[in-house]
Amino acid sequence: MPVKDVAELIQYAKAHPCMTYSTAGVGTSMHLSGVTFAQMTDINLIPVPYKGSMPGIHDMLGGHLPMMFDNLPVSVSFIRAGKLKALAVAGAKRSPALPNVPTMAEAGLKDYAIDPWFAVFGPAGMSKDVVQKLSLEISVVLALPDAGFNAYGSTPDALNALQHSEYEKFRKIAQKTEISLD
Repeated sequence: MPVKDVAELIQYAKAHPCMTYSTAGVGTSMHLSGVTFAQMTDINLIPVPYKGSMPGIHDMLGGHLPMMFDNLPVSVSFIRAGKLKALAVAGAKRSPALPNVPTMAEAGLKDYAIDPWFAVFGPAGMSKDVVQKLSLEISVVLALPDAGFNAYGSTPDALNALQHSEYEKFRKIAQKTEISLD
């Protein structure tokens, strides 16, 4: 696609209505990142859901899709190899894996910030001592410099609060766009 940055992408998408983008499935953070981007820029993007990131990456590499929203750990090797071009990262902060790639906010979308997050869950009824020990050890591992993204650990209570706030944020986005998992 003949664009060098987010501003050119927006211009290109406005000139080419109904442009498609790859997602790793309906309702994923990648899908909702694209929906949010389209809402904020008033462009019409059509998501193409795949069963995971790799099939979408392969179709992008084959020239079948013009763009995608993806979690960086999956696509970073293709970006570093020059096979994909990263225009921006969705998070509030630049990624340590791609420090020269701006955030969407730095690229001109002031209020755009979607930070992917991952959680570790255990069976109901786990002892609080085990939960606390796992939480502490996972935080130690995530603090290692080779994590590749803005990784950090939290507490079980902080995870619960994050889940609820993210659910509410994405619920509003999905309702506005009438996204259905069907």
